[in-house]
Amino acid sequence: MIYCMEDLINPSCAPQFLTLPELLNEQHYIDLGQHATLVWKIAKWKSQVVPYTQTHCEHSINRLALLLESGHPPTGNAIYEKLSSAILSQQPSIQINTALAEISCLLSPNQTALISQVLKGIVYYLYSTGRCPAALQTLKSAVNGITLQTNTHTLIDEALQRNKLGPIVFVTPEMGRFSTVGGIGVVVDELSQCLASFGCSVYVISPYYNYFRGKTGYLAKEGISWVRNLHINLTDTTAEIGVHKGVEKDVQLFFLHNYTFFPVPYPQFTSTETLMSAALMCQGALELLCQLSIIPSIIVTNDWFTGLTPAFASHCFGTTFNQTLFFHLVHNLEEGYTGKLYDARSNCLQNLPTSCYQDGRNCIDLSMCAFKSCDSWGTVSQSYKQDLLSTSGLRFLLSKFPHPFACSNGIRSKERIKLLLNITPTLDHNEAKACLQRKYFGFADLTIPVFSFVGRICEQKGVANIAHVAQQLIIEYKGEIMFIVGGMAPRQDPYAAAAADSLNWLRHNYPKSLWAAPDSFFTDGPLLNIGSNFALMPSKYEPSGVVQQEFFLGGTPVIAFKTGGLRDTVFEFDYDTGKGNGITFEAHTDDDFRLAIIRALKLYRNTEKYWMCRANARSSVLDMDEVAARWTNEFCRLKRCIFDKYDT
Repeated sequence: MIYCMEDLINPSCAPQFLTLPELLNEQHYIDLGQHATLVWKIAKWKSQVVPYTQTHCEHSINRLALLLESGHPPTGNAIYEKLSSAILSQQPSIQINTALAEISCLLSPNQTALISQVLKGIVYYLYSTGRCPAALQTLKSAVNGITLQTNTHTLIDEALQRNKLGPIVFVTPEMGRFSTVGGIGVVVDELSQCLASFGCSVYVISPYYNYFRGKTGYLAKEGISWVRNLHINLTDTTAEIGVHKGVEKDVQLFFLHNYTFFPVPYPQFTSTETLMSAALMCQGALELLCQLSIIPSIIVTNDWFTGLTPAFASHCFGTTFNQTLFFHLVHNLEEGYTGKLYDARSNCLQNLPTSCYQDGRNCIDLSMCAFKSCDSWGTVSQSYKQDLLSTSGLRFLLSKFPHPFACSNGIRSKERIKLLLNITPTLDHNEAKACLQRKYFGFADLTIPVFSFVGRICEQKGVANIAHVAQQLIIEYKGEIMFIVGGMAPRQDPYAAAAADSLNWLRHNYPKSLWAAPDSFFTDGPLLNIGSNFALMPSKYEPSGVVQQEFFLGGTPVIAFKTGGLRDTVFEFDYDTGKGNGITFEAHTDDDFRLAIIRALKLYRNTEKYWMCRANARSSVLDMDEVAARWTNEFCRLKRCIFDKYDT
């Protein structure tokens, strides 16, 4: 029996046809405006004029498509019940074939396209709710299990195609060895390559800086060449961008070059120049995708410099990116890293509503713009996500997203192990330590512990704390301790300059106990990873951190301040349980840091426990394949599809 549901207040609304189970069990969502009224009349349908079975089927599948698209439970809907029962049956291949054939016969030709859409949605619903974790495999088996009707085979194949994730595009200010300054470039590089190894179609769009590490034209040596020019309107001027293309490990790389706006990473620009540089990057990336006819499934923007991308896509590119999901990945949202620009002329943003980007009268906030315009966001550790939701100045925006994502950074273990094998073919710690001591101190003494730091010399990394504590401990232990600080100091930063001067003074006065060269690039990271006794990470804040994973791979325990991602990955060694991969401290002070190093020295003298801690460190490495799988599952959740590593 079919029932007709009519809107008596607004007769222009077409009536709906439902079965009695649909009327009683299907969820009906109503969107009423202010002061609106709704009165439904429900009666048995008796007309012989309308072929009610066909009309009912069309109504049912339209309602089902809306339920699945909006994420509401589709239970009770007649077509859902028919198809889900077929998938869950003892003979799914036969039942799916029969159900699809029956539904196809009742729909008009212009409605049959909805069948593959709802079939894909039903499979995802059964999988995501746990009713049928193998729903995708069941559908694949239906294609191969029996001889299907041509139309049925086509519908299932279309549903499987709809389940594929589609192109993923990263828009980033840094990328791998080409332009990495901090953690962004490392994460994007390794994550994109792992996603590509899963079979995903991955693109990365990044600036081609005129100078990087003192060099120009550096991409030519990497096999990356010019392919075209783009012209981007910035209101006051039209900027020309040179597009350079390359491929690395199946990742399509595009670099945008403009001498004026992309001179070096994070240049010392005025607020207006910084805004124009960011606007050019974001518009340039979107324009490039349009010209290449690439409509991404997901665009991942990275930190404040790319934060305007979703807003430009919504307001300046028509409906081109309507089906694209924008995901903003936060690497660092601390003070000074949010993209707040004061007194900047916003002419280049005239096509965007000011509510998108303006924070107060004279402030443009690029991170705020990203969160107001994107579909979801994530960050690089669970602890940092909680920190942002509780303490960030943008928490009022961050908390509006129902399911922000977080996953700690990992490393490509196989690639890194190759570097370690070049140092010592047997991955022997003592062999590497002796090599390290001879290279940096002129002699080898395996009884003297080596503490190493690798990273940028800046306030965030707590390098001044290392300098303060190192001098105390060198004196206290009469030189029977060694420190290596590998990293370069940007002299324009007062903190970095002061820390560099302290390190140079210590090296001059204690040459057999401390080595540092803060005015040079440091390239011996792998040697320190395996040859050090402990790694030093006294970071004031660390959203995730990659360095600890690199030391873990070499079996080196880490001494870390409990903050952000370090809190999630470094754990104090417990003598009773034998668990733990390092030493932690909870107050970011010289005294607490010094006491942590003293506890590390105590552990070092206990040979059995120390080697147990080294083994724990080695086994706690988070591999990038695992990280990439988690990110892919999150992207699939947002796109309502099922991740299949072997059928991406």
